[in-house]
Amino acid sequence: NLLKSKDINEARSIMVQTWRDLSDDKREQYNHGVVKFYSPVTENYLSASILGAITERLDDLIRNYITAHGKLDQTKMDTRTFEKMMHFKSLQSCIDPGESIGILAAQSIGESSTQITLNSKSCLNISYTIIIRKYLNKSFFYP
Repeated sequence: NLLKSKDINEARSIMVQTWRDLSDDKREQYNHGVVKFYSPVTENYLSASILGAITERLDDLIRNYITAHGKLDQTKMDTRTFEKMMHFKSLQSCIDPGESIGILAAQSIGESSTQITLNSKSCLNISYTIIIRKYLNKSFFYP
């Protein structure tokens, strides 16, 4: 049936139905090589509000830095304190959605509004000029 169907949606529905019709023992045979991945920490905890809720990538970067630099002799800091400090720095670097981010926000907002203002002023100037010319030609201001 599956090989005869030419429609991809029909083939997909046949495969799903075949899977659902399998017994639990048969399903277990197919699930043997499946590796289950855990959801990331940042899915359940907000990294902007909970200390230590960082991505796996950042955690790997911190651990790699510690293994590469050893005891951190220049700062005389142990590795646990360094990890806590980096977690705190990552917490400080997070911002709330919609929060302004300094110069970048000012430039993106300011430049756009300046452009809008210039465009609207030029449009208004043109329309005012047309209106004034219209009334001047009709001697509106002078009886």
